[in-house]
Amino acid sequence: MDRRGPSHPPHHHRQKSGRPRTVALGHLRIGERLVVAGTNGGRERLPDWVWNLHADPTCRVEIGREEYAAIASFLEGDEYQTHWNRIVAEHPIYQTAGDMLERHIPLVALNHKHE
Repeated sequence: MDRRGPSHPPHHHRQKSGRPRTVALGHLRIGERLVVAGTNGGRERLPDWVWNLHADPTCRVEIGREEYAAIASFLEGDEYQTHWNRIVAEHPIYQTAGDMLERHIPLVALNHKHE
């Protein structure tokens, strides 16, 4: 897991207004892609950025001076479980959130969009 603290993925567009939105999120870096968790600070409601990326998976990722276009994909099955285990091993607070919530916590991979 990248330990540089919060990053700024993703810059995405609001589903209803279409206006750009930036959200600071922690992440797990795996090669060129980032994995982010939709915990919404332990709230039962999914974070807005999850809905926005479902509607339009294109986004921009910004980490320090690095910035690039990305495509979001929602992890499922074995891939979800593998990455969830890595996240909670590095940051047990995610397990605490998972135990508190009745809803599923989505994991989203932000993949470089090679233009």
